[in-house]
Amino acid sequence: MKNNSLFLLLLAISWMIFTLDRGLIVAEDNDDSRRFEEFSKFSETQKKKIIIQSFEDRMKKAENIYYKLDLMVGTSKNKQGVPDNQVDFFGKRNYARRQLGKSYKVDMEMFKGIASQPIEWVTSAYNVKKGESRGLFHSILTKNNKFGLIDTRQDVAATDDIYLLWLQDSFFLESSIDRNSHIFVYLLEHKDDWKFFATEKENQIGLEVKFEPDYAFNFSSYDGTLKVILNFTKGFMPESSEIRWNAVWKNNNHDKFWRNEKFLVEKSVKIDDIWTPTQLTRILGSSIVPDVFTISKANIHEIEYGKVTPNDITLIFSENTAVTDAINDISYKTDANGEPIKSTIEPLYGFDPSKIQMPEEQPNRTNYILTVLGLAMMSYAAYLQIKKRRNGF
Repeated sequence: MKNNSLFLLLLAISWMIFTLDRGLIVAEDNDDSRRFEEFSKFSETQKKKIIIQSFEDRMKKAENIYYKLDLMVGTSKNKQGVPDNQVDFFGKRNYARRQLGKSYKVDMEMFKGIASQPIEWVTSAYNVKKGESRGLFHSILTKNNKFGLIDTRQDVAATDDIYLLWLQDSFFLESSIDRNSHIFVYLLEHKDDWKFFATEKENQIGLEVKFEPDYAFNFSSYDGTLKVILNFTKGFMPESSEIRWNAVWKNNNHDKFWRNEKFLVEKSVKIDDIWTPTQLTRILGSSIVPDVFTISKANIHEIEYGKVTPNDITLIFSENTAVTDAINDISYKTDANGEPIKSTIEPLYGFDPSKIQMPEEQPNRTNYILTVLGLAMMSYAAYLQIKKRRNGF
C-alpha cells in the first residue's frame, strides 16, 4: 500500500513538473508570438531599420571570432530542380579560423577524398596593416620539409570556407571570386530595394531583392533574385537564402546561362546573445553542369567571440622552412626564430638571361643559344610555380 502511495506521489510530482515546463514553453511561445505580432504592425521602414541593425551587430561581432569547421563536398543528381537525397561525397577539408578585424589566420587540413587522416597541412595568415599574406605548407610527401610563401595576395584556399559566405563582412571580399554571394553584404548594399513577402511558418520574415552578379558585364541580359528567410525569434538569423538568376552570354551564339545557390541553416546555438549556425549546407547548381548539384556541408564547432588577439593571427615560420618571398623577390631558409639565414638568401627567379652579353667570337653559337634558352625556360618555370602558389597552394 505504501509503495502504491509513493508511486502515486511521484507520478503527481512528475505531472506537475511536466505541466510547469509545458506552461513555461507555452508562455515563451506566446511571448514570441506576441512580439512577432507587434513587429508585424510596424511600417516597412521601421522593420528595415530593426533588421539592418541586427545584421550590422552580427557582422561587428564576427570581426573577432574563432571557430573550427569540418567541410564535406559532394554531388547530388538534379531531380526537377532539387537535389536527390543521395549525396556522393568526394572532398573533405577542416578549418580552424581566427579572425581579428580584417586580419586572420587559418589552419587547414586537406584530405585525399574523404579519408579519415589528412595528407596536407596549410596555414594561411593575412595582416591587413602590412598588406602581407603568409602561407606555410607541408604534406606526407614532403615529410619534415616545410615550405613558406610571403605575398601581397591572399591565399584562395582560405576562402573555401563556406561559413564566410554566410557570415562575413566586406573586409574579406577582396579575395573572393563572387562578393555578391555574401548574404549580409549584398542585402545591406541593396537595403533600399528590399521587399517583404509572406512565409509558410509563423515567426518568419521573408526578404527579397533583385540580384545582379559581379560579372554581369559578361551578359547581354540577366534576371535574378535573392530570397532570404529570417527567424524572428533568433534575432533575425537567416535560416535560408536562395539566389536564382538567368542570363544570356555576350557571344555569337547568345547562350543561355542559369545559376542557383542556396544556403540552409540546419542547426544553431546562441553564443553571447548571437544565434550562430553550427550546421550549414550550401547547394549550388548551374547550366555548366545542369545534371548535378554541388553539395557542401559544414559542421561548425568551438565557436568563440571576442577572444582573438594579435598574437593569435601571427604566422612565424618554423626552423628550416624553405620560404619564397614574392614581395622582395628572394628565397631563403629560416633559423630557429623564423628569420632568414643570410647564407641561404637567393634571388627569387635566379637566372636573368637579359644580363648575358654575347661574346664577339662564339665557336659554337648554337650550343650557346640553346644553353641560354634552356636557362631562360628554367627561370620561367620557376616563375610559373611561384605564380601558382600565389593563387593557392
